[in-house]
Amino acid sequence: MHPIQGARRGHPGRGLGGEDD
Repeated sequence: MHPIQGARRGHPGRGLGGEDD
């Protein structure tokens, strides 16, 4: 759960928890 990696996963607006989706 990385804020930067989350944004790279496909959630530019969320960042945090982006990889969760």
